[in-house]
Amino acid sequence: MFKGIVGAVNNIGLRKKLYTSLLVFIFIPLLVFGYYLYDKFSAKLIDQFEYTAGQAFEQTAGYLEYKIFNVSSIANIAMMDNKIQELFKYTPSDRYNESIIQDEYYRDNLNFLYSLERSKDIYRIGLYVPSELIFANEREHFFNWSSLAESGISERMEENRGKLIWLPSGVLDPGHGGQTKLISALCRIRNLGNYHQTLGACRIDLLESDVHDIIARARATPSSLVALVNENGQTITSVGDPRLLEAGLRQQEISDILKEPEEAQASAKIKIDNRHGVLLYKDVKGTDWKLLSFIPDEEMLRTTESVKKETAVFVLILCVLAYGFAIFISSTITSRIKKLVVQLKQTERGDFKQPVFRGGHDEIGQLGMKFNHMLGRISDLIEEKYNLGKSVKGAELKALQAQINPHFLYNTLECIRWMTKENKSEEINRLLYLLAKFYRLSLSKGEEVISLKDEIEHIKAYVEIQNIRFDDAIHLEIDVPEELLEFALIKLVLQPIVENSILHGILEKTDGTGRIQVKAEILGEELVLTVADDGAGIEEKVLENILNSDRRSRNSGYGIKNVNERIKLYYGSEYGLEYRSIYGEGTSVRIRIPAIGRLNEA
Repeated sequence: MFKGIVGAVNNIGLRKKLYTSLLVFIFIPLLVFGYYLYDKFSAKLIDQFEYTAGQAFEQTAGYLEYKIFNVSSIANIAMMDNKIQELFKYTPSDRYNESIIQDEYYRDNLNFLYSLERSKDIYRIGLYVPSELIFANEREHFFNWSSLAESGISERMEENRGKLIWLPSGVLDPGHGGQTKLISALCRIRNLGNYHQTLGACRIDLLESDVHDIIARARATPSSLVALVNENGQTITSVGDPRLLEAGLRQQEISDILKEPEEAQASAKIKIDNRHGVLLYKDVKGTDWKLLSFIPDEEMLRTTESVKKETAVFVLILCVLAYGFAIFISSTITSRIKKLVVQLKQTERGDFKQPVFRGGHDEIGQLGMKFNHMLGRISDLIEEKYNLGKSVKGAELKALQAQINPHFLYNTLECIRWMTKENKSEEINRLLYLLAKFYRLSLSKGEEVISLKDEIEHIKAYVEIQNIRFDDAIHLEIDVPEELLEFALIKLVLQPIVENSILHGILEKTDGTGRIQVKAEILGEELVLTVADDGAGIEEKVLENILNSDRRSRNSGYGIKNVNERIKLYYGSEYGLEYRSIYGEGTSVRIRIPAIGRLNEA
């Protein structure tokens, strides 16, 4: 009878044998235990998720309050400073040296404001001064007090009893500032001799992007919404779907939350735009802001997927119970499975060049063929990644060498030495400023990708340094629309080309002078940069191989070939440099890269 059972089983197809064993010994018990596991562990996971999200929210609010406290401390320093008090108490007159006196006030207070701006929390500090002062409309660090009076903001400061008032981006400078969004804090500056007298105001600006990065830490899931909103329902900054935020702010329930003081963290079950979820909220001390975080329920439920791993433990128990029967049915297929397991272990040890697995054409045979194909593909990918890694590392090393640029530094320092002998202090000061700016932009805090604006500023600094050395021999023209300045690109693209135009183009002309034009435009989905000069041009035989040559600029140590390679490595082989030149008339270099509109999109 036993032999009859064995024979009957051997005549059943592999799929049917597996289906039968799973159904009888695993699938049916799994339905019962699976429900138990899901009910037990999903509730536990959701509780843990809510706790973790709450902790992240609380820490973010605390860190934000710490930053606000630092701003308040700096404001107090400014309010108590004697130089600022003297400035506001000064009364302009018609004296012949009035402009000199005011210029001295301007410089003293500007240097003091610069010292306060050294805090990494601060973008800019300014003063609202009487309109009679000649620098009242400077609009960088000094502003006209009448602008606050006309907008009614000065009255708000009086009503706020000396506390900081916080204003969203665009309130103080509507239509001004363009690319940089600022969150501003204002405080009254009182007469220390008569505390009831308001002399002016101090303005402290924070980058909205910095505040945005801080509140982003409280984002629990990719579809969560985190926002900073003031008591009037105005959004300071937010992370997440703006449509979801707009829908939430229209709800009366959230409007009531914004108006009620809530120093401790609180939460509420809420529905926004047909999505149920949990709303965490808390007042930010020192402001009229509330930090809000909306976590949709569906995001929390996704965390319960880990329950599947826990059910695997119970499945293993079921497998142990079915051990005897599993051994019985596996006797027909163990030989090829053992062979495949041996090859899998060899693969785990890094051996990808094994004999081809041959095991028939059933399910196991097909698995073996797929395994063979996988081994071949892995070997190809390892070799491809190794070769690509060597190229990338080589390009990174050359980019690092370019940042150091010792020859250019030596020549500039030599120029400074000669200026020192001639006591040209103002020229030396300007040259040192330009040199520092040049290397600051070259290093770019270690970032590989920078804005087009910074790249343009880099070549401006470089050309101005060269003009100091070569008696204004180079005329630089920049034709870049303002809306393209924040487009992103890898650094050190324009400067080596401009350097080549100067050293191998303009300075090789008979008169040693010339013009360089830098232009930017969007063509389709590409950002196209053009650097054109009216220098000596390039001979045709040299032009044919210029992008394949290892020729380097005398000072930069950074070849044109390397610029082209870095662009292709970073963006793809379809991008790079295009050279056109007429010997004796000039050269034009066209740089094609993808049009990436914002730096944080790069």
